[in-house]
Amino acid sequence: MIFNSQEKEYPSIFLPKRIKEFIENGFTDTELREGLGFQKPKKETFVKPKYHSFYKPLQLKIHDLLVFNDESIHKDLENHDFYLGEYLLPRKPSFYYTTEVEYKALGFKTDEFLKNSFIIILVLHFIIFLASSVLLPIFFDFEQRRNISVFAIVSIASFGIYFAFLFLLFVRNKFSIYVSKTREELTFKEKYRRTDLLRNYNAKIQAIIDLQEQDFQTKNQEFSKERCVRELDLLKQRNGNDTLNLVDNRNSKKGKSELMFLKYLYDEFGKNVLTDYSPNIGKNPFQPDFIVYDDDIDFHIDIEIDEPYSFDTGDTIHHDRTKDAKRNLFFNEINWGVIRFSEKQIVTEPKKCCQLIQNTLKAIKGKQNYIEHTITKEPFWSHEEALIMKLNDYRNRY
Repeated sequence: MIFNSQEKEYPSIFLPKRIKEFIENGFTDTELREGLGFQKPKKETFVKPKYHSFYKPLQLKIHDLLVFNDESIHKDLENHDFYLGEYLLPRKPSFYYTTEVEYKALGFKTDEFLKNSFIIILVLHFIIFLASSVLLPIFFDFEQRRNISVFAIVSIASFGIYFAFLFLLFVRNKFSIYVSKTREELTFKEKYRRTDLLRNYNAKIQAIIDLQEQDFQTKNQEFSKERCVRELDLLKQRNGNDTLNLVDNRNSKKGKSELMFLKYLYDEFGKNVLTDYSPNIGKNPFQPDFIVYDDDIDFHIDIEIDEPYSFDTGDTIHHDRTKDAKRNLFFNEINWGVIRFSEKQIVTEPKKCCQLIQNTLKAIKGKQNYIEHTITKEPFWSHEEALIMKLNDYRNRY
């Protein structure tokens, strides 16, 4: 049985536009990301440096690492740690060997140390000059100050403070150790050995690529499973944005067959089946016979029970000249579903009717556009056919 079928027969199911679009297309990855912050797994194709600082090496595609020949040189890969996603890559065998020489300096390399020393002395000169400009008038009169060399005082004081600071650092061993590196090309034998190291390096890189691929496939499978759940979460979120309050209408009348079917509905859906309620949408001309609510996706279904004529008045109802089509459209426009049964179906096959409702909800969640059922079909009747049914006392024959 296809939803929103044009066949005029009972049972019939009419779903709103949003639900039909969800069944046909689901949600895109972008919609899931923006609606729920749900990210699709990404496979890294570039290797990235360990630290993001002033040093910014060129980004390399992972497969480029596998095509290095024996003479290839790549200083970044030889001297820095790189990652493929969360996996640390081995360093590429170097084309050079490195010699290291240690030396001490005061927190800087030699050239930087000298440059900063000059700056420090200038700053000390300036500070002591300002201090002398304030203090000398306090302790000495004008004639005494004329005989004092301010420049000499400032220079002696600043150099004295500077060298005293160096002495304290030296005593406390606060000098930093630096390593000077020089590179020299490998010998012939070392280059030959490097060829083997490169093959081993390529094998390790390929192993990491394979490991990342396996990890990606596993995450993708988990994503696909969880995606179904997340799609329902987003559908519930969007349905919830349009949910209307319900208005109590307990003055409605229920016939014996409807009350009997209510018992079956309650057994199947519990407190998620409601009656004598209608959506609060201002002046509402339509009231559902029953409402089945699914809290997994925040979705309401109007359950309609159609009879060919009224026992009370004898008037024909639910035929081709009534407003049933407008009723269906009304509920679909407020994002409700509509399922119509004939009275005969709920009387003779109530459990199958409840199962059809349940299967409809499962089909929506599973994004299926059809369901199977074994309920005996009954065609919609015309006004003329309803009159003949009344004449034949049709409603008392089942």
